Amino acid sequence: MIWYVYAWAAAILGGCVAGLLKLGNRKSGYKLAAGIWSLAIMLLACGLIRYLGVGNQIGSIGSRSWIFLIFSGAALGGSWICLCHALECGEALKITPIGRIALVTIILLSRWLFGNGIRIDQYVAIIFVIIGAILMITKSNGRDGGYVWLGQGLLAGGFYCLARLLTRYGVSGVNTYLTWGIQIVIATIVIWIIVLVTGGHHNFKAVSFLEGIFLCLSALAAAAAFWFYYHCKITGSNYILSLILQATIVFSSIFSCLFLREKMTTKALIGLILLVIGLLLLQMETSIFTLLFT
Repeated sequence: MIWYVYAWAAAILGGCVAGLLKLGNRKSGYKLAAGIWSLAIMLLACGLIRYLGVGNQIGSIGSRSWIFLIFSGAALGGSWICLCHALECGEALKITPIGRIALVTIILLSRWLFGNGIRIDQYVAIIFVIIGAILMITKSNGRDGGYVWLGQGLLAGGFYCLARLLTRYGVSGVNTYLTWGIQIVIATIVIWIIVLVTGGHHNFKAVSFLEGIFLCLSALAAAAAFWFYYHCKITGSNYILSLILQATIVFSSIFSCLFLREKMTTKALIGLILLVIGLLLLQMETSIFTLLFT
């Protein structure tokens, strides 16, 4: 049952990513923070791809898949830039739920575009997720005030949805982990082009040693979460894994409250509960109505 431990490790580490990224995004500016973070993730991803031994398959990738890999990687880079901007302006506790709205959007669009049906209880689950996320998104105490963080969070989710859909539609016959690695490399290149063109690299002197450590720890947490996820996919139950991973939002909220000193209001707590219930219902293989009434 070691895979069960790995599944919880993936959920816990995944919940630390946004908080650690915010801790490393204090003075450097969101573009440079995204650049350092993406570079660290790229190095870890390349090491993982080498360890898995799938890098030699890169020569067999078709031209169509390459086109969609490039565009999906660029969209992923846009998502990371916007995420860093959102975390610079607002609270992680209120930004991470936006990603769950992006997840719901991916599920809806994927099922509609690729001909898969949606059960009635899954529509109920989607409503739970949306209401829960809205309850968690309250007024920001970010430096910029207003709702800049909300717009950037929605953009991050939108770019991420685009990256996932482009991958689903146009990338075929490519190992999943190789696809992930190539997209990260492309995303990193796109981010660094933006950093250099906009002069974000001039902020290097503003990056403290501690902030650099937090950015690297965030990247390490993301890579380690993926590593544990990979082991679970091979040795464990994918269904139970998908259920456990929904706890990521809970661990992310706990991290934000403990280490970022962000306040969990009663309204936000109710939203978190609804959000988790909705996410669990979305992942269930059998309709909840079937389980209750048969």
